Amino acid sequence: MMTEVLKAAVSGITFLLMASLLGPEDYGSYVLFAAIAMTLVPLATAGYSYWVQPLVLQRGVSAASSVVLPIAVIFGLPSAVAVILGAGAIFRGQMLAFAFVILIEMVIYPLWSALVMVFLTSGALSHYFVASVAVPILKLLGTVAALLVWEGTLETWGTVLLFLGLGGIGVTAFVARSHNFLYGFRVTFEWLRRGLGFGLVGVASSATDTVDKLVIGYAGGPTTAGPYGVASRFAAYGVIPVRAIALVSYPQYFRLADSKRYVEIRTLMYSTIRKSFWLGLVSAVAVVLALVIASTSVLSEYKDSVLVGAVLAILIPLRGVQYAAGDVTYALGKSEWRLGITIFGGVVTALFVVLGFQYSGTLGAAVGVSTAAVVAAGALLLYVERAIQKLSYQQGDEESVVLHSNGQRQRTS
Repeated sequence: MMTEVLKAAVSGITFLLMASLLGPEDYGSYVLFAAIAMTLVPLATAGYSYWVQPLVLQRGVSAASSVVLPIAVIFGLPSAVAVILGAGAIFRGQMLAFAFVILIEMVIYPLWSALVMVFLTSGALSHYFVASVAVPILKLLGTVAALLVWEGTLETWGTVLLFLGLGGIGVTAFVARSHNFLYGFRVTFEWLRRGLGFGLVGVASSATDTVDKLVIGYAGGPTTAGPYGVASRFAAYGVIPVRAIALVSYPQYFRLADSKRYVEIRTLMYSTIRKSFWLGLVSAVAVVLALVIASTSVLSEYKDSVLVGAVLAILIPLRGVQYAAGDVTYALGKSEWRLGITIFGGVVTALFVVLGFQYSGTLGAAVGVSTAAVVAAGALLLYVERAIQKLSYQQGDEESVVLHSNGQRQRTS
């Protein structure tokens, strides 16, 4: 929990520096570029962040860390090149900046952030703390060097962070005993089907989270996307404590599912949701206060972000439902249903955002996002409830058959 809070604090400083030094228009370009990158992260990384923990539990740290290079070579770089070439004509005037943001936010830093999870799952908590905190700290140092010291542009920022990210992955993989590329290649293909399943769910989930920025960036341009991106980023930082609670429960769902303790899964899920909800309320209030303070000081050019941020903050307590119920679907092996519900949520979000933006600009888009999130969270929780009930009934029938069979053998003897 403390690690996640520290990471959020460092990332928050980086975000404030970027928004204040780049200004609304250039920061708006970054928001749009990063939204494209973050939407495709799960496929570019073969869903690695979703299956790294189960892989550590089944095959060990070395296997989980050895797949990073194969994933980057097989999926990451080709995906990045395809996106850069495919969308390059749209951003012709900012082609270099677009390429750097895609590489950094779609491949390098997501893989690095997922890689450090091997330490958490294996119980090496000191290694996890150092490695996970190093990611945002180096990003902050790179931002300070590129934009504050050198007074550079988005291109300068991208150059610095690209080299820092590659170095960070190399050091982390070495510490995690990732030395065998061929072994990692084999493990990657063994887990490929499962990983791509997670990846598809992740793309749908990421698209749901980024569709508002894509719509606003396309329809209103970078100047409109910048203030909305600031509000959205504040709300995203408010979600981090909620996600930290869900992260603690995530490995437990898999252990309980392996032993078919479905009632305990349900109990743990609702316990996680309750904790997340109350912490989310506190976090939402903190987000609004932080936005008010920032808009009167370092982010004075983003005053329109306050009201939009207050509406988006409503989502923070609801994220606990999405995280907990979503994690349970993975543990139960129901990722295809999670994919369907997530796609449904993404379509509803896109529709509400477009309608809201047309009628009330960025404030209407924020209302649309919040409304769609309520619908999607309710649908996901309802499905998980029914899935657990069905599995519990099946388990009861199997136990009855076993008891009946044992009774028959005893009477025969």
